[in-house]
Amino acid sequence: IAKCREQGKKPAEDPECNPYLAARQANVATDPSKVPPRVSPERELRAPVQVFASHISARRQGLSFVISITARSKSPVKAAKLADAMATGYLASQLDAKLLSTRQASTWLQQQVDSLKKELEKQSAAVQAERAASGMMSGTGEGSIADQQVSALSAQLSQARAALAAREARFGSSASLGSGAASASEVLSSPVIQGLRQRESEANRKISELSIRFGPAHPQMQSARQEKADIERQIQQETARIVRGNSSELAVARRSVASLQADLNRWTNALADDTRRASRLQQLEGQAEATRTTYQSYVTRLQQVTDLEKLQRPDARIIAKASVPGRPSAPVPAFDLALGLILGSF
Repeated sequence: IAKCREQGKKPAEDPECNPYLAARQANVATDPSKVPPRVSPERELRAPVQVFASHISARRQGLSFVISITARSKSPVKAAKLADAMATGYLASQLDAKLLSTRQASTWLQQQVDSLKKELEKQSAAVQAERAASGMMSGTGEGSIADQQVSALSAQLSQARAALAAREARFGSSASLGSGAASASEVLSSPVIQGLRQRESEANRKISELSIRFGPAHPQMQSARQEKADIERQIQQETARIVRGNSSELAVARRSVASLQADLNRWTNALADDTRRASRLQQLEGQAEATRTTYQSYVTRLQQVTDLEKLQRPDARIIAKASVPGRPSAPVPAFDLALGLILGSF
């Protein structure tokens, strides 16, 4: 009602609606020296509303959903305008009520969107910081430098151990390569040893032939035995050289296995650290993704509420404007005349 306007005038400024204002104007007109007592602004504001409400009535037309609004005033034009203003104000208040609920929802959603946006920015920064610290692009831990090194070193260590086992099985330990090394396959397969063995066999054959003709002290026998001794010495030297070479290769193989094992242990520890970092990164990524999903859902809902606010319409509409009455609703002259005649007859 307070929003209704009649010729740009509020009900509180209309003497017809404000009895206190009408009283002041009447006193000023009759006796300017007499000033009526002042009332509180709240009381003076409530009085026009009550008077205005008493001049307005609304009723339903039969069984339809049509509502007829009637306004009473000393002026027929004002009465029509008051009825129109009441209908317009009703539609405006109904629309305001709808807009209020959507705006409240929009305000709440906007607050949630702003809060989630800040939280998402904070979580995204934490994810980026963890990625920079760990050198990982995701929380799975796959493809990290430590993971690649562990895979490569494991394969190299397996090959080195297999080679060491094969070498130890073939040549034995360096401690066992002593006097029995001459029967080792590596020694027997040496071309130098094979040549010396052939010369040794020829020397033995020569000694056997000379022993038939000469005695042990014969110079040819002594020369043949010296030749055999030289060959045996060469065989021993070549065997020792082969043994030393095999021992050196075996030591190198063992050092290679030990070095690979040390590297593998170091990178395994690094991989354990990466796994912990990956778990932390995965946790941060999960939190950020959950917040991002919630943020997107709130943004979508906010857009829907904003679009709905633009489409809000009142549930009612004005079918027809109020018409200016051609005659007053009261008093009715014919009715009053008939009533006077009836009463006068008594």
